Amino acid sequence: MDFIAIGNTMTDSIMNQDGSCTEYHMGSPSPFAYAGIRIWNDSCSMITNVGEDYNALYGDWIRKNQVCTDGITVVHETTHNNILTYNEDGTYGASNLAPHDYATEMGYMEVRPEQIEQFTKGAKAVYFFFDAYNPVFWEEFARIKEKNGFEFMWEASGVTSTPEYLDRIKKIISDCKVEQFSINYPETKSLFGVDTREDALAALKTLGVPFIIMRDGKNGMYTIKGDKHYLIPSVDMGKFVDQTGCGNCSTGAAMYAYYVTRDPVMAGIMANISSGYNICQFGLTQQFTPEMRTRAEETAQQMYADYLQQHGLNKQDL
Repeated sequence: MDFIAIGNTMTDSIMNQDGSCTEYHMGSPSPFAYAGIRIWNDSCSMITNVGEDYNALYGDWIRKNQVCTDGITVVHETTHNNILTYNEDGTYGASNLAPHDYATEMGYMEVRPEQIEQFTKGAKAVYFFFDAYNPVFWEEFARIKEKNGFEFMWEASGVTSTPEYLDRIKKIISDCKVEQFSINYPETKSLFGVDTREDALAALKTLGVPFIIMRDGKNGMYTIKGDKHYLIPSVDMGKFVDQTGCGNCSTGAAMYAYYVTRDPVMAGIMANISSGYNICQFGLTQQFTPEMRTRAEETAQQMYADYLQQHGLNKQDL
């Protein structure tokens, strides 16, 4: 497969305002990023660990969409479940639905370097959501990346998007030769200790990553290439149902789009279209169809032409 989404798979339940929870929905970084890519391209797969219950929970979705399962590994009795509670600023809290030992369970669920090495052979670009805690892991990842030769989109985890981890994040970016980087606006403020979008964008430009996206919720997404940045508005692809996974979904799509186009405006537009589809249901997009892809492609081309015209830009200048 050409494009790979690496990360955890969990089931999400959303806390409603009345205190009730929705049913289980398949989610977490790897599946949502996969969905973001899959809208545009079929040559994509996941590297992720799951519980023995994943086929009963999501087998129908996998078969209906002909999802490649080569990189999906059963490592635990159950797939971890979170209850997500959203705040007005778009941040959220997560708690366990079942009384599992979180540390033990999540330790089993983490993707191992040997899995990445095996399943990224021949890949063109790889998405990975992970924190900056473990330098030993990142040393091994750098070796695998160099050996297998893929381009890398790193979506930073909020838990290590803090000033004390900034130097380690910079080292990972350097050692792994990170080509693409994704972070949201609240995490950027936390990481660099800044208070405005202007300062956040300026700080991100110092990282030296060729392509960066800063996700900004309903406002859309900032894409950064070199010393230039572009605000790409969010896209309405249907009725709003749930925001869970939009960051992962849009980041996966941005990885694919930038790899294919090298255009920071088109990459942001395609990312926001994937996110626009993601909000239309709880959990993952239920079925990827030719009609969906055609609509996405036509929408992207029209938005791109409109954006260039509105901002007085030329494609060759991007």
